[in-house]
Amino acid sequence: MEKLFRRLIILVFCILTFIASGTAAFAEGEEGDNEELIYAHFYTLTTAENNSFAVKFDKNLFKQKATIYSHDLAKMSIGLATAAFRPNSKHTEGITSADMNLNNFLLQADFKDLRSDDYDKDPNMYTVSTVMGHQRIGEGDESFELIAVGVCGQGYIDEWESNFSIGTGVVHDGFSRSAQLVYDRIFGYIGSKHLEGPYKVWISGFSRAAAISNITAARLDDSLLFDEDSVFAYTFATPRTTREPKKGSYQNIYNIVGKDDPVPCVPFANWGYERYGIDFMTPVLETDSDFAQKRSEADKIYKDVTGIDYWTNHDADATVRTLLSYLLKICPTVDVYAKSLQGKLIKLWEDRSIVSVFSNILDIANDPLLINEQTMNEANSLLDYLCIIMLDLQNSDNMFGRWNSAASTGANLLQAHTPELYVSWILSADSGKDIYSASDEYQKVYISTDSDISLLRGYEVIETLGTHEPLDKAEHTYIGIVDDKVTVLIPGDKEYSLYLEPEKGDTVDLFTIDYQIGRWSDEMTTKKYTFNIKEGGNLAITFAKDGNIYYSSQEAFTEDQVVIDESPLDIGTTLTFIRSKLKDVSWRQMTMLVISLAFFIIALIMFQLTFLIGRIRFGHKKKKGWVPKNAKYRSFPYLCVCAAFMTFFIMEFHRALEPEITENLIVYKREIATIFLTLAVYGVYKRKDRLSMMILVSIMILGTADIITTGSIIIGPLFHIVAYLVLTAAFFMEARPTKKQIFLWIIMSVIAVLILDGVAVSVPAMKLVGMIYTVTALLMVTSSFGMHGRAFFGAILLFVAGIMLMYNVLNGETFIS
Repeated sequence: MEKLFRRLIILVFCILTFIASGTAAFAEGEEGDNEELIYAHFYTLTTAENNSFAVKFDKNLFKQKATIYSHDLAKMSIGLATAAFRPNSKHTEGITSADMNLNNFLLQADFKDLRSDDYDKDPNMYTVSTVMGHQRIGEGDESFELIAVGVCGQGYIDEWESNFSIGTGVVHDGFSRSAQLVYDRIFGYIGSKHLEGPYKVWISGFSRAAAISNITAARLDDSLLFDEDSVFAYTFATPRTTREPKKGSYQNIYNIVGKDDPVPCVPFANWGYERYGIDFMTPVLETDSDFAQKRSEADKIYKDVTGIDYWTNHDADATVRTLLSYLLKICPTVDVYAKSLQGKLIKLWEDRSIVSVFSNILDIANDPLLINEQTMNEANSLLDYLCIIMLDLQNSDNMFGRWNSAASTGANLLQAHTPELYVSWILSADSGKDIYSASDEYQKVYISTDSDISLLRGYEVIETLGTHEPLDKAEHTYIGIVDDKVTVLIPGDKEYSLYLEPEKGDTVDLFTIDYQIGRWSDEMTTKKYTFNIKEGGNLAITFAKDGNIYYSSQEAFTEDQVVIDESPLDIGTTLTFIRSKLKDVSWRQMTMLVISLAFFIIALIMFQLTFLIGRIRFGHKKKKGWVPKNAKYRSFPYLCVCAAFMTFFIMEFHRALEPEITENLIVYKREIATIFLTLAVYGVYKRKDRLSMMILVSIMILGTADIITTGSIIIGPLFHIVAYLVLTAAFFMEARPTKKQIFLWIIMSVIAVLILDGVAVSVPAMKLVGMIYTVTALLMVTSSFGMHGRAFFGAILLFVAGIMLMYNVLNGETFIS
């Protein structure tokens, strides 16, 4: 028995020795023979500079099954994804080609026969740039051909349009078309290089390229040549790609996404979109209480890569998520998006001029599918919220208070989507378990109070804010101030408490909003609490991990003094609680203010140019003796015309924004009539002749006619006809018309009547009025052919304006449309 026991001990000892020596030999072989340091160069959005980082490339990692996650392979993949970026057009020093960084990265890793596609192409909507290479790994029957595919994910030109092209199919249309190109290239590459199997593919991308890589990998899994064990797909900042991800399949596709990154949130999960494969989420301040600890190592890498310290701006992240929430409310299904928004967004990307922006905004505002009785409140709230952001930009409140002056504007607005942030996360850990987090819920609390406030995690005080104490943003992360209300961020993974201790008795309004990362419901879960705290009392509010709220106090109130409204509030109602700074200013008023300012500046420039050109022409005529030497050049007429045109354009934009309100139009038309009436009185004062007097009378009638047209499309044109007859009489008195003029008027009138007779109108009387109107206008303009220059050109302009007005009235259109 003793011998047997000894033999067993010796046998166990030998086995352990063999395992230890075998493991040590394998580790030595990995580090000594198969690992090499390679560098990824890329353009960092944060500092607008070219930077680099090193990763260890280990070809042995591809010998395992692709369905086994490897964090070392994730590090190699973030290098492949970032090296694939196009260089920034402003930072091309030392860059010999757009694919240089990716070529160098693959060559360092011993890939050969590199093939580059579309990096040097003038891209269109579905262009996707890639570089492929291959190398043989292993020996004998265990060997395989590894094909690396780097997909360009930054430095886009027109490729970004495909993000908007979602379509209504199972897979995102824009990403799907580009993914098919990559899929075909892989098989084409295998054939063109005459590669022998078996084959494995390593593919990676960032942002749009991540979505393309995600779909390409899924199609490779489903192909006859590959399967889930042979396709290594690691994607970063991946948008959603499909409405049928086949749960349980594609276990070899790993999507690393930031919880606060807005790009992976679209297309919306509420529309049914997900990603192929498995999602791993990097932590955020909002949902992870250990965020600071996890960031400590990542911060060092972030500074090494960017040259500046990492900072958090959860207010900016919340702003972007709020805007997406409104968009989802207005556009609840992908079908509505495809019909009403998709084409407009693509058009806006293609033409980003100010005219195109205004035109597309007005088209969206007038789309009945998007803006209707059910969504009007949310649409107004969305634009109100944009106004709040603009006001915050002026006074550095809210998200702009956490602005990092050392970083670019793009990084401040979308820091969560910068590749350097993903690089710092991935390189900071030895294992995915050290950084990835599944928690996805948090609360935002708004408090209206003058109390001292303390935030506790468990029994530990994290932050405090004293009564009337200015907010030190360097010391406060979870506590902030928005619109004179204290805001508190409550992560959902641990229990937090708020402790309030007012100097005197106080009524505390507390308002909570529940959020879930990456998802929105039609109605956000909100609750409002009102506490009446007695003098000398205090209040403790506990936010439990299960989402419930508990409160207790010491001599603060009795139960019947607590008012709780737990009914869900829609987004629009939620915003009304927050937006005190806008008060009664609507988005339409704000838009009109911006447009008015823009056109005021344009009118001033036009006035200056017109005035200058007129003065030069007047001086030239004076030198030639065409005008009396004592004549003066007067700027008043130019000023009046510019003011009238400016008012007209503002009126038309206002009409497009608020077509249902006619009172505003009447005000504008009164102003225009007053301007031209003032100009006519000025003409009578200067000339003191019969023609000037009759022009004054006709302008008074025209102003009245324009105002009346707002309310009556029949009576208004009749007044226009009277004004034309007065002008015709004035021209007749100055110079009787010739036979040629009368003949021309008859021919033009017949043609006009025949054309109008073929126009379909909803009100039959309008056709007759239109005919009389046009014939009278033609009579007025033909009778002016014998007049001096100003009267003649004025009559032509009035005729053109009148015909356009009548055309719009008959067709129900506006100047803007």
